[in-house]
Amino acid sequence: MTMTNIRQTGKLIIAMMLIFSFNLGHTFGQQATTGNNYLKYTPVTQNSEYLNASLILTADINSSQVVADLKLINTGSKSITITGVTVYADGGLQSFPTSGNIKPINLKAGQDGILTANFKPINDIKVYQLTGKQGPIKAQYKVAVFYKTQGMDQVFSTNLIGLLPADTYKSYINRHPISYTGYAFNTTSTFDQTERKYIEQLKLKDQPFVFIAQHELALTGLNIWMTSYLEKDTLYADLLIVNHDDFTLKLNPGALNFGSRDEVLTDKAKKITIEKIISKQKDPERIDKGDKISVHFKRYFKNTDKPLFLSFKNAFLLNGSQPLFIDNIGLVKVHLQ
Repeated sequence: MTMTNIRQTGKLIIAMMLIFSFNLGHTFGQQATTGNNYLKYTPVTQNSEYLNASLILTADINSSQVVADLKLINTGSKSITITGVTVYADGGLQSFPTSGNIKPINLKAGQDGILTANFKPINDIKVYQLTGKQGPIKAQYKVAVFYKTQGMDQVFSTNLIGLLPADTYKSYINRHPISYTGYAFNTTSTFDQTERKYIEQLKLKDQPFVFIAQHELALTGLNIWMTSYLEKDTLYADLLIVNHDDFTLKLNPGALNFGSRDEVLTDKAKKITIEKIISKQKDPERIDKGDKISVHFKRYFKNTDKPLFLSFKNAFLLNGSQPLFIDNIGLVKVHLQ
């Protein structure tokens, strides 16, 4: 499993709980919203040995939220338990619901019920890796309903394919053309070789380890994942940082920048927010073993073809004084449509 997969899996585990509402008094299809900001998929019904499932799917253009309204009928002779619902778009990731009631659902033989699940699906893996965004709404989603039958351990699934009419999707794409521009780590440089020799001098580990991918940097016990995107004249970037090693780091936000190699920005020219995700202590700039933090970066940015860097040479300090990185790491522009 790559570190990208680890990051994606970690995010999905957070949302992996079964979360949806059930039998809340509304009639089937009542949750489907219409209007210019909503895309309505063709209703579909799927029969399996134990379950009859009908789906009405809608997507909110503004929020990129996908809502699955499901009518479920137990057509078997035994009780079944609905254990999960997911949505998947080709080229994206299997996504779990984001809000609702956290409990499995039991349907007795012959019983029916209505279930509504809200999703924020990862529609495009490449867009997600680059920017942290979902990617454009897709013309097709697979909604999977997972269930068990009484007395059996096997998990079954019923898959329903929600399709947008071709003319509806074409109109959406024409009205909402989407492109993404961001930055990735330069994997063709000698940064990893130079940094590995530097770590040998620091004697952090008997076997120094440095790994670079487009959006991932692993150094001994420190993992950094980067997403970024340009929006008009502003650059937004996030660094997800996890410390697996015994050393303690001091984060110096003032020394952190996205720009030319020697560019220095005042605090007024950039905005940095530190979010403690997992930590045993409150100091936002201290990173101990087991800590997981997210650094949110924003600055005015003139789109340029000049060589750019993530300047962090003096942003991560061992024991508060010794730079963990010997140099800044180069960036390459990535454009997706």
